[in-house]
Amino acid sequence: MTKCPICGSRKCADTSTKHLLASFDLTFDGQGLHGAGMGGGALYGVREIGDLLGAIQMARVLTWKSGGPSAPAPPWIKARPELTDYFKALGNDGFDLKDYQDLQEAADFIPGCTASHGNEVRSLLQTLLIDCGWDDITSEDEDDVPLAASAYSLWWDEDAEGRAFVLGEQIRATLKTA
Repeated sequence: MTKCPICGSRKCADTSTKHLLASFDLTFDGQGLHGAGMGGGALYGVREIGDLLGAIQMARVLTWKSGGPSAPAPPWIKARPELTDYFKALGNDGFDLKDYQDLQEAADFIPGCTASHGNEVRSLLQTLLIDCGWDDITSEDEDDVPLAASAYSLWWDEDAEGRAFVLGEQIRATLKTA
């Protein structure tokens, strides 16, 4: 297991405490929490992340219904350019609104029709965190277990819980404008 780049302890990554902001399993895109491979760290408990992704996914489906795949993003997404890339990427890999019984079902499944969905979510989170003052401290780790090897991206912060709280507040403010 990797040493924490902030304090040098291996326990930070082991116990998901103190400095570990997020741990992502990069082995299988689309798995883990939010389809981004998230498996631990302070961000794991930030429910607003799922709320934001769900709101963007529903906005994408609604605009797709009214104007097709090239329909522009709604104003609340345009107001935050970092949300626009994720919005535009949704459904870029074979999404067809006619395949779903209702809009909620389509919104639930649109991430599965998005090439590199996990990368899109991680990129969005990284940008949002940097906007919250995160120093973008990351490291990589691997498990070398035969037939079960995994690669991980680990994100660190001096105050991981505090940064997660700030991110949750920022997301709540954004969702109030949706």
